[in-house]
Amino acid sequence: MLHQKEERDMENIFIQDKYSKFLSEIERFIELKKKKQTKIKGKVEEIDLSNNILTIRLQLIQELKLSRGSLILIKEDNLLNLLTKYERATVKEIYNSLLKIETKTEPSEFENKNVILDINNMNVALERLENIIESIKNGEIGLDNLRILDIVLGEKKPKYSKKRIFFVSKRLNENQKEAIIKSIEADDFHLVIGPPGTGKTYVIEELIKQFSTKNQKLLITAWTNLAVDNIIKRLSEREYKKIVRIGPINEIDPQVRKYSIFEKMKKHKNWKEVEKCNLKIDELIKLKFQKRTEINLMQNSVNKIKNEKKVLKEEFDNFINEEQKYKAIEKTSVDYVNFLDISSINNEMTLLNQKSESYLLLSKNIVQIKDIQTKIPEIKYIIQLKNEIKSIRLSILGKRISSFFLLTTKNKELGRLKQQYEKNRKYLNEILELQRKCDDLKKQCEKQFVILYNNENGQPDKDALNFEFKIYKILESQYIPSFKEQEELTVKRRTLGINQEVNRIYLDFLKIQKELSNIKIKSLNTDMYIQINHKNDLEKQYENLSSSLECHKKNVERLKRVIITEIIDDADLIAATAISSCHYFLDNIFFDIMIMDEASQVASFMSLLPLFKCKKFILVGDNKQLQPIEDADISKEMNLSIFNRLFEKYSYASTLLTTQYRMHRSIAKIANDIFYDGKLKTFEGIAEEILDLKIEGHHFLNPKLPVIIIDTSKTEFYEDGIGSGCSNIKEAKYITNIVSSFIKNGIKSEQIGIITPYVNQKLKIKELLKNIEIKDVEVDTIHKFQGKEKDVIIMSFAKSKECSFSHYNLRFIENETLINVAITRAKKKLILVGNLKTLGQSILLKKVIDKIGKENTITLNSMS
Repeated sequence: MLHQKEERDMENIFIQDKYSKFLSEIERFIELKKKKQTKIKGKVEEIDLSNNILTIRLQLIQELKLSRGSLILIKEDNLLNLLTKYERATVKEIYNSLLKIETKTEPSEFENKNVILDINNMNVALERLENIIESIKNGEIGLDNLRILDIVLGEKKPKYSKKRIFFVSKRLNENQKEAIIKSIEADDFHLVIGPPGTGKTYVIEELIKQFSTKNQKLLITAWTNLAVDNIIKRLSEREYKKIVRIGPINEIDPQVRKYSIFEKMKKHKNWKEVEKCNLKIDELIKLKFQKRTEINLMQNSVNKIKNEKKVLKEEFDNFINEEQKYKAIEKTSVDYVNFLDISSINNEMTLLNQKSESYLLLSKNIVQIKDIQTKIPEIKYIIQLKNEIKSIRLSILGKRISSFFLLTTKNKELGRLKQQYEKNRKYLNEILELQRKCDDLKKQCEKQFVILYNNENGQPDKDALNFEFKIYKILESQYIPSFKEQEELTVKRRTLGINQEVNRIYLDFLKIQKELSNIKIKSLNTDMYIQINHKNDLEKQYENLSSSLECHKKNVERLKRVIITEIIDDADLIAATAISSCHYFLDNIFFDIMIMDEASQVASFMSLLPLFKCKKFILVGDNKQLQPIEDADISKEMNLSIFNRLFEKYSYASTLLTTQYRMHRSIAKIANDIFYDGKLKTFEGIAEEILDLKIEGHHFLNPKLPVIIIDTSKTEFYEDGIGSGCSNIKEAKYITNIVSSFIKNGIKSEQIGIITPYVNQKLKIKELLKNIEIKDVEVDTIHKFQGKEKDVIIMSFAKSKECSFSHYNLRFIENETLINVAITRAKKKLILVGNLKTLGQSILLKKVIDKIGKENTITLNSMS
């Protein structure tokens, strides 16, 4: 075992030494070629371990150029971003902010992680290329791959083995047959050089038929989806049922989508099981939605009860707090408010009042004595009055005796005397009564005086006033303030008593409210308990549905993986772009033959992606047509196509197709003389095919003039000097008029193509055509037109300046491959529109102009 390990280590060292320079070039190429990452961040919400499926919630909702089958890269978003390697993944579904992808590796490492996605497919291919480099360095590649590496490096001479071949197609010319024979007999590889219109697609079709009859597994590839789909469209569905197209579904031609892996899956014998599961999944999703709706409603109800309970609990707590507060108030006894003791003041005032009354009474009696004395006459008047009474009484007595004997007049005298007597007598009695009363009062006063003054002198009236004044002072200084305070205390006591009564009533109310709240809370607890139990039951049902749904989803994904594996294993032919050939669907798939169309567009290093998947390969291309799009940072050597690289090293391992079937001979002659050294021939059957137009004369519509230059140098068709890029609005308007003229004269819009080197000019022409409601005229840049053909091609150069071209512009229009492709798209009519003074500064374009000749040039002037 140790010996074997040492041998492997020695082999690895040998491989690393042998290919070190080449690997360094590839690493440099990757470093320069890497595009700015189109980063999208998101978080993994769900993983399906059994099917390696991740469901990612994207942070930003934006329009993504992704579809089912798109290749992307994924890695964890953490502080070690620069050290973390990307892994490949394929888009399964995309809906708003949710992206479902399938990974090649175990998805559990991404569970609940933040991730970064790179959706630039070029970076996906470069990442795969890095893996190839690592495999080479680690000696983990097979003999077939080592052999292909040696071929690419020019260190292995190609070999051919004679084989007996029966052609399927009866329409092949000798060059095409030779290319097919060499391709079949090649042990390692062969190059087929296919200039424009030489029928390279027929050669590819025949090769596919030849290899298919030998049960060899084929990979058909090219740099563009268009080139891949053009090959597939040539194949008969009746003859080739086991074709599988790999790639994003939206980037595949609608006519070819039936061969897409996704469409093929639908025709697989187990797809009904998938559909059955999908129906069950749809049903489960609906049930889940219903259950989730019920759960949400129940949760809302529980939340409502919780809120009500919270309110009631707050009320209950408030009642308790209020109860405690008012119970504390209730403990404050009414007796706490004590009355002030003013009895001493009252006693003092009573005593003073009694004294005052005594002195006042004495004073009153003295005053009364004086008053009586003023009423009693002098003693002599009293004696006189007594005498008069006595005298009158005697007179009356005498008068009575004699009355019996006297006349009536004497009776009247007696009456008068009686009256006088009664009056005097009454007056005397009154005087006597006053005297008696006066004597009584004197006696009483003498007693009171003794009591009050103790036989001393005094002034009772003044003393009575003094006592009253003292009482007043006591009232003013003591009694009234004390009385007011006593009144206030009385009011306070009464108020406190009322408050305590109110408190007792309020406490009873709080007690009732507390009991009611408690009853409500208990009732709500019961309702909540019931609803939570119901919700828990619903959630269990939901979980069961989710488990069942996940089970069905996993089953569907498992079935799909099995179906995909079976379809790819069973396929005779798999078609994919060079980038899509690194799809992990094909990771463990190796092909007997790989046929690459338009191989001159595939950079040498990028070609390793499909080359490392085959034992033998055939490259079909044209070293005179489009090469890989140049990058300012990448040298021509590094950007060299695999086709051109191998042609330079193994030109003898190639076959040139020399008969073209597309263009009128006048159009073909320009390309043939300038680019192909006169080696191209035009098939006579199409050599003089022209447009079906009844127009003659020196006019761009004249069908007998297949090639026309329209010179704008004498007009004011100047390029616009606004913004970056190049556009020429006046030239664009003129070209739309040309298109309109063709359509008015019966040429269908689908038969017309407009090519321009500049994106801005393309957009301007499209806008103008849209404004005049012309549809289906294809307008695009040169790179987008390779592999296409139209009856009428109008070339808009847009450049129109008297100053010299910049290095960039010269690099652009001095590119033979670009001009070659532009010219050779036309079948029956080629019209070049531009300023010949400006364009004549290009050596290449001057050759083209000279080849077309002045006789085929229409010069516009400012009056046109």
